[in-house]
Amino acid sequence: MTKLIITGNGFDIAHRLKTQYKDFREYLESRRSEYTSYEDQIRVQIGIVQAKFELLCEPDNLWSDFETQTLKIINEIQNGNNINLFGDTYCASSVSKLQTWKNIRNSITNILKEKTGNNGLSFEMHEMVKKMASDIIDRAVMLKYYWMPCLYGVFQDWITTITYENSTKHFSISKSDIAITFNYTDTLESLYGITDILHIHGSVSEIDSIVLGFHSEELDNDLPGLNEMHTHRFKERKKASRANGINSTGQAVFYESNIGRFYKPVHQLKNNINTFLENKSFEEVVVIGHSYNEIDWTYFKELLANYPNKNYIFTYYDESDKKNALIMINMIGPINKYRIVDVKDYLIK
Repeated sequence: MTKLIITGNGFDIAHRLKTQYKDFREYLESRRSEYTSYEDQIRVQIGIVQAKFELLCEPDNLWSDFETQTLKIINEIQNGNNINLFGDTYCASSVSKLQTWKNIRNSITNILKEKTGNNGLSFEMHEMVKKMASDIIDRAVMLKYYWMPCLYGVFQDWITTITYENSTKHFSISKSDIAITFNYTDTLESLYGITDILHIHGSVSEIDSIVLGFHSEELDNDLPGLNEMHTHRFKERKKASRANGINSTGQAVFYESNIGRFYKPVHQLKNNINTFLENKSFEEVVVIGHSYNEIDWTYFKELLANYPNKNYIFTYYDESDKKNALIMINMIGPINKYRIVDVKDYLIK
């Protein structure tokens, strides 16, 4: 019988992979004197990037709350009034709006008029002012928040360092099973030989596809459109536009490219589950290595809504996982057929 295996980070940890956020922190600290860069425009020490993150987000000592803390990154770039331009203060999101761009353009125009003594500017100068306004906005936002994409980039680097040395199969999983994994690693492929896998948050095999960060219904409501900013379709469209010399009027390129870095578009990603499972045959769903935190409930709710009659098995590692599983089931249920079992029951005998 083909099973649908769903794995969380506990699955990788059981295989002795260093995939916890505390391992990412240690990776940063081991490279703190080295340099990273943002698109070859800014070069900065990794230790400074880490310090900027810790100052703004204040994670716990183990960085176990890393994803939750990234909400502060989104709030800062959306609401932090730290961009000073021509005597006025803006937040990064308002700087990228058309009216702000017009204000900056008018400020530059007035300065030029004062310097040249001309009340009117030529068409060529007006075009120059438009470009200057866009460049000034973009540079100001980048200089303030350059460390954010740098942190994301170093996170990608860290993922590629995780290896499977000294790792062996632990669980009773068949290579004929199908899988949905929340992990970036290729553990299921490398150790279990499974080929039919959905990496819901991207994988090390396609490093640019990695989704990292926070999601909440409040963010969806407060920041409409944010969910679109890092879809593959959006990025390809913007890439094509820039290649043809087309930029959105008033938009800061840095803002447009980076505001979505730490936003997890769950309501987009959950659709991938249905696409992946379409026309696939399975009777049992086995969840291994999940802590059942609320941030991922949406995925399980989507799965249950579309496959209510499957047999669900939720494994737990400790009492905290068991408690969280019960809470999740009560919140997203009812579930017709399910069991909550010790993960040891799925170890290879």
